[in-house]
Amino acid sequence: MIRLPDGRQAGSIAKELTESIDVYPTICEFLGLPVPGEVEGNSVAYLFEDASVVLQEAAYSEYQRHGGVTGFSIKYQDVRYTEWIHLETGEIRARELYNHSVDPDENTNTSTNPEYSVQIAVLSAILHKGPAGRYLKQLP
Repeated sequence: MIRLPDGRQAGSIAKELTESIDVYPTICEFLGLPVPGEVEGNSVAYLFEDASVVLQEAAYSEYQRHGGVTGFSIKYQDVRYTEWIHLETGEIRARELYNHSVDPDENTNTSTNPEYSVQIAVLSAILHKGPAGRYLKQLP
């Protein structure tokens, strides 16, 4: 949550997907500071002009686990999709799919339900546009 001193868009709720890595470039933009080249993320200052703008396809996150396995997730529309990938082999060890419109607390993993196989293929392709895809391209 960010509130500007001038009150622009005060009380507005943006529909845009944002990530924690977007906070630093956003603050830099508001302060008129350059964003260092090694900083990931993008400024979302445009949301303070129009909170209804939606530009991001998905928000990405990753979770390190023991044994060389990392969970790569996306938030896409009303779902969260995760692939647990062994980083040395590229093997997908597990998947998770939660529909937040009917299961906001993520109680039922629907990734093994055959009804969602097409949706999982689409989500996997989107997931691999982000950090998961960058890691897997580095494998021999």
